[in-house]
Amino acid sequence: MLYRNKFWITLLLIYTVSVGADEHSHSYEDGEDVIIWVNTVGPRSNRQETYEYFQLPYCKGIHVAEHHHETLGEALLGMELANSGIEMKFLTNEQNATICEKELTAKDVNLFRYAVVNNYWYQMFLDDLPVWGFVGEVDSVSGDVFLYTHREFEMSYNDDKIVQVKLESGSPIKLYWDTRDIPARFSYSVKWVDTQDSFDTRFDKLLDTDFFEHKVFKATGFVSIILLRMLKKDYARYDKEELLGDLDHDLGDDYGWKQVHGDVFRAPKSLLLFSALVGTGHQLAWLTLVIILYTIIGNLYAERATILTASIFFYTLTSVVAGYTSASTYYVYGGRHWIKNVLVTASLWPGLLSVITIIINSIAIYYSSSRAIPFTIMVF
Repeated sequence: MLYRNKFWITLLLIYTVSVGADEHSHSYEDGEDVIIWVNTVGPRSNRQETYEYFQLPYCKGIHVAEHHHETLGEALLGMELANSGIEMKFLTNEQNATICEKELTAKDVNLFRYAVVNNYWYQMFLDDLPVWGFVGEVDSVSGDVFLYTHREFEMSYNDDKIVQVKLESGSPIKLYWDTRDIPARFSYSVKWVDTQDSFDTRFDKLLDTDFFEHKVFKATGFVSIILLRMLKKDYARYDKEELLGDLDHDLGDDYGWKQVHGDVFRAPKSLLLFSALVGTGHQLAWLTLVIILYTIIGNLYAERATILTASIFFYTLTSVVAGYTSASTYYVYGGRHWIKNVLVTASLWPGLLSVITIIINSIAIYYSSSRAIPFTIMVF
């Protein structure tokens, strides 16, 4: 038994050391591999139209590591991470290193031309940090189409952690209209820069902090002031009319939403659907509040697709809110078929979402988009 315990302890220590420095712990040693994952490519004008990166005839390089979906959110968002084949090592500079050299056939040239003309861009991940780049550019004067064949990475690091990533593209080659083969050399450069920026603030540049700090609070303040002034005036008038007789009340001033007091206790025609909508609305409102607070506290934006995964988890928890609110509303208005109320409330939002998802997913499958969700993932 003692030997067996020592064996498992030793195995655990070896495993811990082997995974101690990687993109999951965000800590690297000098010369350690930094994997560059490529995600999707698609037109910038429609960010929902995405395709697998290697549907374009890029160099695949030497693939060592593979990526599997780590969360349900990654699978639902259609994230197809693949190893770019670019060899990058921590704190090791590279200057114009070759990824591969290949002859672009007429088919390859047409694919690249279509992507450049339609303003295609791609997404990469380095240590969970997203970066974007364009496939190429179109000369505004001559109309010539150019393909970027060089990528230059500027990596900012603090101690043993990667803080920022910058990507620039260059070395364009002209893509001709005719069917000639074009020789292309795909290359990259890496420059490591020491920085004093903290690792905890590395996502600040990707967030629109000015919007949240100023615009939202200003808009909320203006709306609150307007509502308070309106309600204060109405309450003052109501208090004044309580001292008057019935014939002296100003009944003609109530209009629009102010007349709702006459309908709050009147049962609606479709009580079952109304109760389900009220319950679902309360659930989605609480879900939104919980996700916002949890994102702020837990920094969900720092990990890929974790917001969607957390949303699914918290949706199941907040179903209690929908059930209680819907049942209480149904009971207050005299509802008797409580089993139907439970079934309609539980299936209204998921059913509507499923129908829309199936339609969109069918279109995505038809166009071979990476947004297409596998049937097994959808059932799960």
